[in-house]
Amino acid sequence: MTNEFLGAQLLVIIVVFALASWGKLHGPKNRMALVYALAEGVLALALLATDALVPRLVTVAGLAAATWVVSELRTTRPDDGCGCFGRLSRIRIGWRTVARTALIAGVAFAACWAPMAGWEVFADGPGLAEVFLVAELAVIAAVSPESAALLKRAAVPCERRPVPLTDTLRVLHGSAAWRKHGAGLGEPSDVWRELCWRFLVYPVRGGELVFAVSIADGEVRAAHVPVLPERNGSGLLSAPVFV
Repeated sequence: MTNEFLGAQLLVIIVVFALASWGKLHGPKNRMALVYALAEGVLALALLATDALVPRLVTVAGLAAATWVVSELRTTRPDDGCGCFGRLSRIRIGWRTVARTALIAGVAFAACWAPMAGWEVFADGPGLAEVFLVAELAVIAAVSPESAALLKRAAVPCERRPVPLTDTLRVLHGSAAWRKHGAGLGEPSDVWRELCWRFLVYPVRGGELVFAVSIADGEVRAAHVPVLPERNGSGLLSAPVFV
């Protein structure tokens, strides 16, 4: 039973890294997210293909560092979200995020003693290791704050989902689009909602900067709408330029 348990720890890390890498690759693209996605994907493949100790130790060190980083973000910048699983992890960082990361780090530590590679656990066919795998993934899902967010989203269609403006602003201010374009902006001059999107307009030199924040998944888009020179005393808006 011990070998099956240790093998299951290996499978848990492989599955978690695969999901985390997939989530980052399918979320908003930025350089650091792609680097993390690549690192997690490479480690997942290494844990699957070999029983070498080095990738296991790298995994433990990385997850231990991630636990510390997430705990720091919880006190300094909780509204940014951890980005652990891409767009899904844009929600506020709380104790559940820290606990989840620490739990996965503990699983990775136990996986160091697995006497086989990940593919060998799969090759043995359905058995006790898979039972442990399903049970531990269920525990991780229960601890994860993303699970509660998904349940809320599934219960009410995004078109009818009540979302306070403060929540939208929190998502906006934690986005890459805001970090790139939002420096020095004050309060929005106009806000409105259309189905699953909320739009926020900020006056800028030469036009307006419009942010669109998705109610469904927290995606943020930005467009600059320049104002054409006045004609007959009225300013005309040209087509928006997405930035």
